[in-house]
Amino acid sequence: MQNNKLFGYVLIILSFGAAVYLLSSERALMPAGYDLGVDGYLVARALIFLFILYALFKFGYFLLTKKD
Repeated sequence: MQNNKLFGYVLIILSFGAAVYLLSSERALMPAGYDLGVDGYLVARALIFLFILYALFKFGYFLLTKKD
């Protein structure tokens, strides 16, 4: 029980830290050479990052609220 709770907290903290990093860094989602590529590639990559962060957060929340 304690290990799952600790792992859940770690996942929530990691997803929050990654979200803060992605929001604060201008170049985190844009590869080199695509300065004007604000269309499909960048939008798709941003959506993938958002989905991964959401999935990690929900999995961490599930581990925290799971009844044994």
